[in-house]
Amino acid sequence: MIGVKLISDPKEAKRNIWKHTCQTFKIINEDLTTVHLGKQRIKMNKLIFARMVILDIAKTVVYEMHHNYILNKFLPEKAKLLLTDTDSLTYLIETGDIYEEILPDAAEHFD
Repeated sequence: MIGVKLISDPKEAKRNIWKHTCQTFKIINEDLTTVHLGKQRIKMNKLIFARMVILDIAKTVVYEMHHNYILNKFLPEKAKLLLTDTDSLTYLIETGDIYEEILPDAAEHFD
């Protein structure tokens, strides 16, 4: 519902002003307040598609990192993939100093 309410009760006016749908209000006098309320329900039918696209892009970036960087940088038996999450991979990498190994590539591959 979108509309303007004329409210004469100060408690009701205060309650309506604090609603998340309140867009504007104006105190006309001490006995009358106008409150402009916006929509209470919003149809969000595009957000699911945006989430799917973002998730697909994130998965592609993570898989490219795994196949094009980790498996090329370290031998597959030295870099074991322990677990995956939506946007991250956890490895057990057997090397002397991991920071020394990835430092030359840090600007390109890590944030």
